[in-house]
Amino acid sequence: MKPFFALDTTNKSEKLTLNGAEFKVQEVPAELFQKYKKAIEKNRELKAEAELPRILKVVQVFFGLGSALSLYSAFMTFFDKEEAAAAAADNQNYIDMLVAVLFCSIICGAIHWYGNYRKKKMLESYETKKNNLLISSTVKEMEEYLKVPENSILTEILVFVYKVRDGKLEINADKEGRKNADNCKFKMYKENSSLILCALDKKFAFPFDSIKELKKVKEELYLSYWHKTKPYNSEDYKEYKLKLDGGKVIINEYLSLILSVDNGGEKTDWAINFPIYEIKTVEEITNLKAE
Repeated sequence: MKPFFALDTTNKSEKLTLNGAEFKVQEVPAELFQKYKKAIEKNRELKAEAELPRILKVVQVFFGLGSALSLYSAFMTFFDKEEAAAAAADNQNYIDMLVAVLFCSIICGAIHWYGNYRKKKMLESYETKKNNLLISSTVKEMEEYLKVPENSILTEILVFVYKVRDGKLEINADKEGRKNADNCKFKMYKENSSLILCALDKKFAFPFDSIKELKKVKEELYLSYWHKTKPYNSEDYKEYKLKLDGGKVIINEYLSLILSVDNGGEKTDWAINFPIYEIKTVEEITNLKAE
């Protein structure tokens, strides 16, 4: 079974390309997509310019450590009977420690405030607003070119790197043993007798009569992003038992929409994989119940 929009590393001598090019029915002009990419790159540059200079980051860390060490020293003095008695006799010791903590904290706070000020100034700048408008208008232009309807549904497709071993698909794990997946945004809708999935620059069509089943796959995956407006631990997602580790949302299972496609007289099984929290959307559009 071939997963749609995934990278197969079974044969290491082959060039890595995303599966599913045969389902592509339309693509935006290269110059239009290039305009979008340039605007995104400009956004990254503006954000990088708004970051604190490296020297200030070093100073912030230095004074942060100074504040922590001064506070630690004050606590140790307080709990050490002999030193506490000596400090009580000479209040200047306590005063010096408190001044050191206060001074270091003020420096750290000032640098933190300045960092937030730089970011806010960047976000409110004319150049940033102009570039954000360019990104929005380019996305709209690409959607209009692909004829994406307004009632299309925003969903997520799992993109991962895998290999086939003994006839079974294995998602590659990182050095820590975690299996990662990019949850990429797609627009999904029905068009004639096909299920349509639109990335930013491409449209893919899957005949409804090729869809066989919708099933749940038990496998823990670390997602690269969290696109939803509500947090992962909100009531809306409680039933999916999502977890967070190292800033990544973890799902314990995912959905596979199985298709059987005629490929030159031979049937090939494909799987379009969704995060488990997309189950209601996928069940509704396919009229299938996930098993």
